[in-house]
Amino acid sequence: MPFSAWDAFLRTVFFYFFLLLMVRLTGKHSVGRLSPFDFVVTIMLAETATMAIEDQSKPLAAGVVPIVTLVGLEIALAYVMLKVPWLRPWISDRPTVVIRHGRIDEQALRRLRFNLDDLMEELRLKNVTSVQDVEYAVWERSGEFSVVLRPPAQPLRPVDLGLEGTAGGLPIVLVEDGRWNRSGLKAAGVDHRRLEQRLEAEGVRVRDVLLVTVNQGGEVFVQLKQRAGGGQHRLQLDPEG
Repeated sequence: MPFSAWDAFLRTVFFYFFLLLMVRLTGKHSVGRLSPFDFVVTIMLAETATMAIEDQSKPLAAGVVPIVTLVGLEIALAYVMLKVPWLRPWISDRPTVVIRHGRIDEQALRRLRFNLDDLMEELRLKNVTSVQDVEYAVWERSGEFSVVLRPPAQPLRPVDLGLEGTAGGLPIVLVEDGRWNRSGLKAAGVDHRRLEQRLEAEGVRVRDVLLVTVNQGGEVFVQLKQRAGGGQHRLQLDPEG
């Protein structure tokens, strides 16, 4: 089949808007924050669209079907990861703590293939000049770096002025989407039966909970699912959990 500039133009316009629609359906808000699976899907989408645009001997369906299949797999996997928490680390890895209490975790850096220059650059981008000022530095699954400063290095807060405030530290997830997070409960030293009793005293059922976290001060944050009203609660755990 001879090359047709008009046909190539129409195919390009079609796949431009078609791919734009498919990417929107995946729910990704930022192309720069891709998990390995997202990256593979993005490359395959681009390659499939390119071949469909250039090879005019094939019908549009030869490009549309693979693209729809890839997007369907992406959406299906996202749903499975939502409902099967233990599968998430195999797809998008876990957040990795690289600095803890002002000390660099060398093993974590090696796992991330991160050198000290990379680490210091990330800290500077967060306006942090000293590792000793860092309580926690975490490489998140999104590919971004988050930093929690140690109390002496933190900016002035309401609690410093005698106003009501909350304890710091990294929050630990205890309940996620109506399911107990066993590793989080163990890390926080919380007995799920005692916590369940506290929740029931507030009129909250675990299956109606979207998220429960606890911080280092024992303060518990509860967010209900929308079907349960979407309300929020704050509790204080006793030292025994």
